[in-house]
Amino acid sequence: MQSNVTSQIKSLEAELGSPLFDRLAKRVLLTEAGHRFLPYAEKALAAMEQGHRAVKLGTEPAGPLHIGAPESVLAYRLPEVLKLFRKRYPKVELIFRPDSDTTN
Repeated sequence: MQSNVTSQIKSLEAELGSPLFDRLAKRVLLTEAGHRFLPYAEKALAAMEQGHRAVKLGTEPAGPLHIGAPESVLAYRLPEVLKLFRKRYPKVELIFRPDSDTTN
């Protein structure tokens, strides 16, 4: 009996008219069509995750926020501002990345 995932993959392959996977003995590899389809599948999954967060978390800002700034700004100027930001938006995950390029 095929798993639900296998059935869905075979249905997608039939709809696309092309196999996405080479099923070899104990290995499964992407076909050329699978490689072309992969970025779209990844975008669709990301959009689903964003939609899930939007519904689950409502209108309050949430999710990751990447901040790139010179280390001096991260260390000396942002801590107080970010403390207030975290208090106001607790569902936002702050991710810091030191950036040595100060022209932007």
